[in-house]
Order: sequence, then structure tokens, then C-alpha cells
Amino acid sequence: MSPGVDTGRFTPGPPPSTRPPTLLYVGRIDRSSAWKGVDVLVRSLAEVPGARLRLVGGGDAVADQLALAASLGLADRVTASGELTGSALVRAVREAAVLVLPSVTEAESFGMVLVEAMACGTPVVGSRVGGIPYVVEDGRTGLLVPPGDPGALAGACRRLLQDGALADRLGEAGLRTARERFAWDGLLARYVDLFRSL
Repeated sequence: MSPGVDTGRFTPGPPPSTRPPTLLYVGRIDRSSAWKGVDVLVRSLAEVPGARLRLVGGGDAVADQLALAASLGLADRVTASGELTGSALVRAVREAAVLVLPSVTEAESFGMVLVEAMACGTPVVGSRVGGIPYVVEDGRTGLLVPPGDPGALAGACRRLLQDGALADRLGEAGLRTARERFAWDGLLARYVDLFRSL
């Protein structure tokens, strides 16, 4: 069985089509976690006009990513918020137009942040790698792109920012999926049934 999300805590924000054009990454930003693909996301921003990127998470590679953004002429469009928890994290996810998980290897076994975003009605874009396709159904609950491809990642983000109806539809479908497949209440009941059957 999969991990679960607290749908009482991660609750829907306003329709994605009404949110500011902010792409959000939440996760580790360590040199040892380069497989998270944050650099791919930073590079993709150059092809998403008008969008801003917010990096949420700590680690020894935060300065590296900000330096990369500066070298690409994107310094004024990328912010690093450090680690957020509790209501501050929920607020960041609910306010984002798109949450992106750009992992590049099979090391991404699930992608809990995707489920948390879906519970907030936030459209998601993830790499077609590891456990991400288990969470995101391409074109129905989010968009999937090839790993390590800034152009494809930018294209998916542009679609969601430019097509409000698509963003709202994927946000609503993601919310339904989070509640039906990943909410702790339902998962707990399935775990209890499993244990009773053993």
C-alpha cells in the first residue's frame, strides 16, 4: 500500500486558473540529491515566459541553484524559501499554479509532495520515472514528461499556465484522486482489512 495524505490539513485552494503564475518545487535541494532534477527545473524556466519559480526546501545546493538561475538571467524570477512546515507549507502549495517534481532517476520511489499538491487542487507536473507514474495519470490527474528534458518540462508548465480550463480540470481530478486513493481515512480502513485477513 502507498503512503497517505492528511486531507484535513492539505485542503483545496482557489481554482488554479486564478492563481499567480508560480511554479513550485518542494523537496531536498542537496548536492547528494541531484537526482531530484532541480537544475532541470531551473533551466526550464527560461522557456516559460512570465512565470516565477519558488524553491521550498533546504540543503547545500540551494546556492548552486540560485547561481544557475543568475547565470541564465533568471535571478529575479527564482526565489528560495528554505524549509517550510505546517500551515506555511500548505499555504505555499495552495497558492502555486503548478507543483513540479522533476526527478531524473528511479530513486524517486513515490513523490509524496505530488499527493499533497493534488489534495490542494494544485495541478502537478512530474517526470515519467520511478514511482511518479503510479501517482500521476498523464493527461488526467497531471502531466508527465521525460526525465532530464528542460524543453518538455517547460512545455508542460506552459500548457497549464496558458490553458486555465486544463489547469482547473487536472486540479479537480487530482483532488478527487487524492481523496479516493491516498486519504489516510481510506488507507487506514484498507490496512485494517489487510491485517484482519492475515
